[in-house]
Amino acid sequence: MRIARLMVVLVALAFFASCGVEASRAPLVQEGSVPSIGIVLDVGGRADLASNMLAYQGLLQFVREQRGRIIGDDSAAFGTNVDVYVLELRDAAANREALVRSLADEGRNLVIALGFLFSDSMATVARDYPRTDFLLVDGHVPDLSARSNLACVQFAEHEAAFIVGAYAGLYAAREAQGSKLGFVGGMDLPITQKYLSGFSAGAATTNPVLRPTGSVLYAFVDRSANAYTDPKRASEFASVLYQQGGSALVFAAAGASNRGVAESAERFGRKLIGADADLRKAYADSDDPALNALSGLVLGSALKRVDRAIYEPCKDLMDGFRLVGGYKSYDLANGGVGYLIPELNADDAALLTTLAERLKRGELAVPTNSGALADYIQSL
Repeated sequence: MRIARLMVVLVALAFFASCGVEASRAPLVQEGSVPSIGIVLDVGGRADLASNMLAYQGLLQFVREQRGRIIGDDSAAFGTNVDVYVLELRDAAANREALVRSLADEGRNLVIALGFLFSDSMATVARDYPRTDFLLVDGHVPDLSARSNLACVQFAEHEAAFIVGAYAGLYAAREAQGSKLGFVGGMDLPITQKYLSGFSAGAATTNPVLRPTGSVLYAFVDRSANAYTDPKRASEFASVLYQQGGSALVFAAAGASNRGVAESAERFGRKLIGADADLRKAYADSDDPALNALSGLVLGSALKRVDRAIYEPCKDLMDGFRLVGGYKSYDLANGGVGYLIPELNADDAALLTTLAERLKRGELAVPTNSGALADYIQSL
C-alpha cells in the first residue's frame, strides 16, 4: 500500500515538472535585514534627460516614500529602511556582465539593468544567482516564465511615436507644402526601429504627402552605445536633415545626444520632438542656461514611463513580494507610454485623442519595423 502511494506521489511530481511548475521560491529579504537594491544605468547616466534620468526619478520616488536612501547621493538620504546602489556606465566598451555580477556578488536582493545591450549579461548572471531577482528594462531574454528570477520590461514605443508622428504630419502640412520630416535615433536597435516606424506611420496617417518612401528621412548616430552621448555627431546628422533634406522638424530619440538635434534646430530655425522624457520640461528645468534656451524649440515628446517600471518592482520588494518573472509590457492602454504636446489647437487635440483611443481599443495596429510600416502605408 505504501509503495502504491509513493508511486502516485512520484507520478504527480513528474507530471507537474513536465508542466514547468517550479518549487516555491523563498522570500528575498530575511527578517531583520535591510532590503538592498542595485541598478546599472546605461551610457549617459542619470543626466541623459532620457531613460536613465527617468529610472533615477523612479528610484528617488521609491526611497522618499519608503524612507530609504540612495548610497552616495546625499540629496536622496531619507532614512535607512532600504539601501539602493547605483552604478553608471561611463564607457560603452565597459564589461557589462562584470557590473551586473558585482551587484549580485554583494548580496543585493534585486538587481536592475537598463538597456538592450545588457540582455546577454543579465541572462548569464541571473542563472548564476537563483536566489536573487533581476529586472531588465528595454532588453529581451528568451524562454522566461513567471517563475523565472528574471523579468524583462518592454515598452510600446511605437504607440507613443505614432501619436507624435500624427501631430508632426499635421505640422508639416501647415509648415510648407511638401515638407518632409526627420528622425535621429541612437543605435539601430529594435527599440529605435519602433520609434521610427511608429512615427512614420503616424505622419503618413494625417498627411498623405508623407506616404511615399523617403518622406521621413532618418539617421542613426553610431553603431555603439556612444550614440547616446555624442551630441556633436547627432547635430551633424540633424543639420543634414534640416538643411538638405528639408525636414520641417526632427524626432530625436538618441538620449543625451538629443541636445545636438536641438542645437541644429536652433541654427536652422526649425523644431524637434523628443523621446522618453518630457524634453521641453527637462531643458527648461536644467541648470544649464544653454539648454534653457533650447526648450522652446521642443514641440512635444513621446513619453515612456521608465520611472514607473523601476518604482513598481522596488515597491513590491518592500511589500514582501518576489519579482514575477517573464515579460511585462507598458503601452498606451495601461499608461506605460504616452505623449505630451503643450501647444495644441482644439482640432489637433481632438484628432490625437481619437487616434489614441483607437490604439487603446486595439483598432489600430502600429508597425514596429520597416516591413510592417510599408504594409501599413499601403493600407491607407
